[in-house]
Amino acid sequence: MNMNNDCNNIINFIELEEYHKAISETNKIISCSYVQNINTLTDKLVELTGTYNENRNHAKALKVLEILSLLEKYIDNIKKKNIILNEYEIAKGLTVLKSKPRFLQVVLTTDCNLDCIMCGLPHTNHNLSKKFKESILEYLPFAENVIWQGGEPLLFKDFVELFAVSAKNNVFQTITTNGLLINDDILQIIDNTQSNINLDISIDAVDKVTYEKIRRKGNFDVLTDKIKLIGQKKLSRKSNFRFGMQAVIMKSNYKQIDSMIDFALQNGFNKIMFQRLYPGYLAQNEELNINENNFVCDCIDNYVKKLDSETMKFGIESNIKRIILSKNENSTDVTGGIEVKKQDCPMNAKDSGIFCLAPWKRLFIGKTNIVMPVCHCDVAGLRIDETSDLWNGNTMVYFREQILKKSEPVQCKTFCQTSGKVFEDIRRTGK
Repeated sequence: MNMNNDCNNIINFIELEEYHKAISETNKIISCSYVQNINTLTDKLVELTGTYNENRNHAKALKVLEILSLLEKYIDNIKKKNIILNEYEIAKGLTVLKSKPRFLQVVLTTDCNLDCIMCGLPHTNHNLSKKFKESILEYLPFAENVIWQGGEPLLFKDFVELFAVSAKNNVFQTITTNGLLINDDILQIIDNTQSNINLDISIDAVDKVTYEKIRRKGNFDVLTDKIKLIGQKKLSRKSNFRFGMQAVIMKSNYKQIDSMIDFALQNGFNKIMFQRLYPGYLAQNEELNINENNFVCDCIDNYVKKLDSETMKFGIESNIKRIILSKNENSTDVTGGIEVKKQDCPMNAKDSGIFCLAPWKRLFIGKTNIVMPVCHCDVAGLRIDETSDLWNGNTMVYFREQILKKSEPVQCKTFCQTSGKVFEDIRRTGK
């Protein structure tokens, strides 16, 4: 039996809507009782179901799920079972879900050991409540990904516990930290786990004076010691560990683009992410003008070409967009040159069905225990969810109902539509 050919035949029959043939071929694979073949087919069908739901072809997704039901007794992985149940609930347009959230994003605390000039996060002395922590621990065995955020997440008293439980449950984790509080306990968990981990360190300059000007209360020497410690552990050689550097670009550091990339390469980082300074942040007189903004884009483009020519495996990402002057060539409005075409936004599509899958897959828990699908789905009056089941509380059910009615909350029509590919992908895939 050629498993790849058999799986491809079944997929082809499904795409041709010859479901009786797909079922017949599936039963042949089941009759052989070879677990690996059954698992391979299951994975392919689960992926196909997700693709149909992402493309809003829910009727076809349900047909694939009928075939998957033949394999149900052979599936013992609780994450996979949760994915299948979740895809079924999406296809059926249910708003109260039995499946658990697949993607978690959690603000553990607003406390921070730094006072960065560009940070707009209010110091509310918020720490994740015991009740919300218990809910997260309940969700972790089912979760595929979790993002730990702050403030400084390593200041949260139970961070190591949550980190270790996530690793034990093979959850893909991303930690965004200033790096100054990294210790042996955290590095030991990373070293021991088989789960995938992204460790992203925020570094906005690579010289002591500029770094400590931007990241007030920070110590550049301590930071470099922590980075050396990670290097000594040889974590960057692990295939399941991704070491990232993040930088918010502003007037104080925009001329350091090349130096930042050099620093990341020299210190074993796998990637670097350049972020624009958002208008709501607090940095005074730090916003780039058009020429400075485009200088940054040129630097990034040139370095990317250099890396391509050297075939180096290193990722450079940026949400800083090149600005093209409008007819008013004297304009200095940095945001004015960014054009978003309505036809590029999936949520403007005229076809029926769900235009955003995030409320069915994602759960964001923010400062003061806000519960939303994504961190920018902030809607007044629905911010604090006091129900025992966060996943099916008033907020999450509201978003699902509104999306099905095509009367999406106001935030969907503002920030989400103008925030580029990342949020387009979230709307389409829910991931």
